[in-house]
Amino acid sequence: VREPALLTALDERLWVWRDESFLAHGQSDDARASDQPILLTAGAANLNQAQALFIVDGADPGDISTFERCLILFDGRDEAALALAREQWKTMKAGGVEASYWRQNEEGAWSRAA
Repeated sequence: VREPALLTALDERLWVWRDESFLAHGQSDDARASDQPILLTAGAANLNQAQALFIVDGADPGDISTFERCLILFDGRDEAALALAREQWKTMKAGGVEASYWRQNEEGAWSRAA
């Protein structure tokens, strides 16, 4: 994330959302960050040796070579977010990353668009 306030909001939401959907997680400044299955961070270091990186809020993915997958999440109805995601896509493709694009339809179903 780019904004620390969003990181705090995500952390709080994951703790209280619903008991049946709890996701064990921590933040990168936690003492045992490397032990967390999900690590919320504004940094680029892969402190917990995660396999997947989720990019939100238009954050710069940085070096994604230590991850098996990198997912960029954005609101396709937000023109600025869409433009930034397109630029990130172009940069990754130019860097030789195998990339795909998934789109959600009006009913909520996902399909591969590219």
